[in-house]
Amino acid sequence: MVCLTDVAALICVPLQGDDVEVLLDADAGSPAAQRDLGQIFSSHEKHEIAVHWLRLAAEQGDADAMQCLGAAHAAGEGVERDENLALIWLAKAAAKGHPIASHQVKGLLP
Repeated sequence: MVCLTDVAALICVPLQGDDVEVLLDADAGSPAAQRDLGQIFSSHEKHEIAVHWLRLAAEQGDADAMQCLGAAHAAGEGVERDENLALIWLAKAAAKGHPIASHQVKGLLP
């Protein structure tokens, strides 16, 4: 069994306060924690890792993660720029009532 203390030095972003709890919850499958962890990695410009966690949360129906994932595809952060995938994820978030995603969808449509 691997303990967090054994690998903490290998984590490429500083973990502060409740971040360790978020990491453990994300690893256990919590979509909210996966989204939050994705945002932590994104804020440290570790976009590829952020996209991994955001995708896990988005696939479980988290609208905020869907919006972040759509924005990542639109900007090409952590993934190849792809307006089609951006629109798909943003539309899914908008369909769940996400106001920012709704606005972004309008910007991507001709």
